[in-house]
Amino acid sequence: MQDNNRAKVIGDVSFGKGSVNMLRPLSNGGGMFVTTSRWFTPSGKIIQGVGIEPDIEVEGRDNRDSDIKQLNRATEELENIIGSRNTTGTE
Repeated sequence: MQDNNRAKVIGDVSFGKGSVNMLRPLSNGGGMFVTTSRWFTPSGKIIQGVGIEPDIEVEGRDNRDSDIKQLNRATEELENIIGSRNTTGTE
């Protein structure tokens, strides 16, 4: 959505997990992780290790605090969008 300018990402930088790993057992009882896939954004950007940068950064002290702040900021952003549409006469 962000790559195609269809939505704004609100929050903190994502973790950056951009690969799929499979555990393969070894004959000696150990195991080896093998990367089988990688995640890319629609524009081709790999997110492994860097994450997705939000358009509007919102941080919190803990998960609950962060969730509430992000929801409030998203509500504010939607109200701004709705307000600007109403003032220009488009609906």
